[in-house]
Amino acid sequence: MLRPHIRASAVALLASALVLAGCTAPPSPPTSAATDVATDTATVDPTDPEPAVREVPDPPVAPVGGGLGAVGEFPVRMAKDIGPRPHATGDVVTGADGTTPGAYIVAADDVFDTIASRFGFDIYYLTAINQVRRGPFGAALYAGDTINLDAHTILSVGTINGEVNDFDAPDPIPAQR
Repeated sequence: MLRPHIRASAVALLASALVLAGCTAPPSPPTSAATDVATDTATVDPTDPEPAVREVPDPPVAPVGGGLGAVGEFPVRMAKDIGPRPHATGDVVTGADGTTPGAYIVAADDVFDTIASRFGFDIYYLTAINQVRRGPFGAALYAGDTINLDAHTILSVGTINGEVNDFDAPDPIPAQR
């Protein structure tokens, strides 16, 4: 026979189960606009001969300079300024052709990878073309630094905190101006 306190617990548990048997879970709390997650779903009408297709553009990428050589393991890319943004608000100096960005003057609060994305580069390519002036792993940015944006001026463009360094160049590099 069950002891009285165990029997009372079993009866209470059974009574709770019977009471809750018809209950459902409470409704989910409403979500706010801040926590909603946008989804990319579409309904396709199978009878529509030409259903609408929404294309999502790729992020801008600097064009590869076909046949222009390589910087280390990277094909040469040509900078394309896609505009100032937070942490990449510095001034652009045009290159030899007068239209293509050739160098970038760092502003306060600029961040190296944001500068890279402003010109369609990834951080590794921008590091490679600045390796001679900034070292193979980059360096701290200072307002007024000159960042090289042209693979053809690796040996001649770039400063860090007012100094011109001369670290080893990546191998290979394209013909220099």
